[in-house]
Amino acid sequence: MPEELWREVRNIVQEAAMRTQGNKSKKATWLSQEAPRMAQERREAKVKRERERFAQLNAEFQRIARRDRRVLLEEQCREVEDNSRIGKSKDLFKKIRGTREPFHAKTSTIKYEKGRELTNIEQVKSRVESTLRQSIRSQRH
Repeated sequence: MPEELWREVRNIVQEAAMRTQGNKSKKATWLSQEAPRMAQERREAKVKRERERFAQLNAEFQRIARRDRRVLLEEQCREVEDNSRIGKSKDLFKKIRGTREPFHAKTSTIKYEKGRELTNIEQVKSRVESTLRQSIRSQRH
């Protein structure tokens, strides 16, 4: 019974998270079409444990990524210079703000009963599970 209840609660929480947050993945929009293909080849070489081929593909992927990033920054700089030359100060500062790295808020950690922070994902899962079980027990009584 408690195991079924735990699964139900877990599924509800996961569904709510997917509805509100979605399935977000980090993707560099500035990479060219050949970069993801190269990354896939690199992954396959890594899985097959082909060290030399992996090292070669890894170097090539990094070269492509650096080139694509440089092209992106050059384009952004060109737009900033154009806005500066024309006198579009609003667009100029908006573009400058957009080129900086975005602010990433520090996420809070889950603490154990004794105040120790949990960093391992399995420890966090077990802590959340135990907290939910305690909450369910207290609601029953």
